[in-house]
Amino acid sequence: MIRLSLTTEDPEGDCNERLSDDFVERTYGTRPRCEQIQTENEDGEPDVESLEFASVEVQDDSATAAFTARGGEAGEVEGALEMVREEDDWRIDGMSVPLLRSLVELGVESTENLPAGGVECATRKLRAIPDSEFRDFAYKLLGQRPEGRRRTLELFAACEGEGGSLLRQAFEEGLVESLREQNWSQEQIDCVIDGTRERVSDDRLLELLSGENPDAATAQAIGPAVDACR
Repeated sequence: MIRLSLTTEDPEGDCNERLSDDFVERTYGTRPRCEQIQTENEDGEPDVESLEFASVEVQDDSATAAFTARGGEAGEVEGALEMVREEDDWRIDGMSVPLLRSLVELGVESTENLPAGGVECATRKLRAIPDSEFRDFAYKLLGQRPEGRRRTLELFAACEGEGGSLLRQAFEEGLVESLREQNWSQEQIDCVIDGTRERVSDDRLLELLSGENPDAATAQAIGPAVDACR
């Protein structure tokens, strides 16, 4: 069951047959939202290509399986899954903190528009979060809950980049890329960046990007600068 969950893309099977009630609620909120998030994240590639189990310990209706996962999006990670017997089947009920840390750091490393120094800073700040806090944060982040997204963005906001925080740097680089694709001139792009810096503070940017619909909220906030520079 663990091998099937980690080496195949099957949102319906994972969310309804392989994850416990508590895991779904803790991470996604509801089973339909679990399916929605996992479906949106499908890219045709398995999370991992192979699993090597180090140990499996069973005690009554709970179990812990330690393993090394290799290949696919995960690269190579080590950790453990906690299992429970639910409705006469074994289901994934939790992840070890080392496994959660590996997955979260992998997500930071793959964040677009972050320089190497930014990844290092964000990773240091992640590793400074105590295990007792990290588990809850990681579940919310993996489930794309607003609380998890906000805390991650706060890490970027606390790291300095060229000309401001990493949060603003990543945002501006994405904005520049988008405007170039629309054939805006460099003069127009510089105008939009300057106008956005005047109108949207770092605190406001964090608020916008942490919301339920960050793309729409951010587009509305920078709209006046875009209109003024057309």
